[in-house]
Order: sequence, then C-alpha cells, then structure tokens
Amino acid sequence: MSHGQPNAVIGAWFALSVVAVIGTRIGLFVWLARKDADVDFLWAGTPGYLETTYYRWCQAQGRPRGFIMSVLTVSLVNAIVASAAFYLSAQ
Repeated sequence: MSHGQPNAVIGAWFALSVVAVIGTRIGLFVWLARKDADVDFLWAGTPGYLETTYYRWCQAQGRPRGFIMSVLTVSLVNAIVASAAFYLSAQ
C-alpha cells in the first residue's frame, strides 16, 4: 500500500461499522413498531429519537433498558472510532 491510501482493513471496518449503526437503528425501529410503541417514521432518523422512544416504552412497561441502549452506544462509538481511523489512514 502506498502512503495516503486507506488500508483495506480500516476501510472495511468503517463500512461495516456504518452498516451496523444503520442496522441497529432499523432493527430498533421495527422492534418498537411491533411492540406498538408510539414511534413515528418521519422522526426515526433523528439522533436520540429512537432511544427516547425506547426509554419511554421501557418505563411504561416496567422493563430494564440496559442491553439495547448498550448495543446502540457501542455501535455508535465503534463507527466514530472507525471513521477517525479511516480519516487518519488517508493522511
């Protein structure tokens, strides 16, 4: 690999991390819709909307919310780290 070209592994990591973030958000939206939560498709892409909707649904149901929130957080942090690595590898 020549200097200035992103490493193929870092590029794949970045692409997969973006797919993971989008996939977890779509999965949460579908899951909430199936549970009859008050979820609006037009707001689904807004940062924090699905998390807030999930939080309110868990409160109403008396359920813990840790696992799903952890998965969403880890996938988002992974995407941020992958994008930083991708950017730095292209320098």
